Amino acid sequence: MKLETIRNNVKNSLEDEDIYRTDDFIDSAINDGYKLCAMLTLFDERRASVSISGTRNCTALPTDGTAECFAPLYVANSHTGSRINPARLDQFEFYSTKWEGIVGSENAQTYTVMSPYHSAMSSLLVCPIQNIGSTELTIIGAFVPSTLVTGSEPRLTEAFQDILFYYARFYCLISEPERGKDALEEYKQFITRLNEFIMSIKTRFPGGRDFEPNPVEFIYDMVTENQQKPQRKEETQE
Repeated sequence: MKLETIRNNVKNSLEDEDIYRTDDFIDSAINDGYKLCAMLTLFDERRASVSISGTRNCTALPTDGTAECFAPLYVANSHTGSRINPARLDQFEFYSTKWEGIVGSENAQTYTVMSPYHSAMSSLLVCPIQNIGSTELTIIGAFVPSTLVTGSEPRLTEAFQDILFYYARFYCLISEPERGKDALEEYKQFITRLNEFIMSIKTRFPGGRDFEPNPVEFIYDMVTENQQKPQRKEETQE
């Protein structure tokens, strides 16, 4: 479905034709749900290449237009095809306590990602560095997709595009006074469908990826729940 179709479905379900919420408001809600879905499910997989030059161990994670990679799912040496495995930064010390800038004859063996959820500063670090001037790496990564605009379609299988519908309804209802309970029901639907999507992805890719999506746990603020309960008037005794 195109963005405008999802938007119209949300507007019709809320019976709100530019009364409380503008098209831009609803589009923002859909896009927030779209990008949140991408980060929680890792559904937007793309292949890209990056190069590590000289004696530097790091390179920026790839981009595809305005879409940004935030989690590598598979990394390999483009020339040899040998896989490079994920590791913690402290594990680099097992290779050498002076791993930064060491140039040798070996292919890169391990990598780590610095600041994976702050894509503006995310870097891919590898160890060791090969003394061939430039090493090209192939990455299959999970991306945060570009913002949807009128006429564009989500990179999300149509069977699960209702995830965006439920999130947008939640986003819209939470902006209305005294609609918290209704918003909560939509959020529960969003989480339910999100977890079903995660399970379908894990079924298609039972193993072999460096990062795996985990089921999303629904946590409800009990303070908010108590605030929504009607206050009982205390009977005064004369």
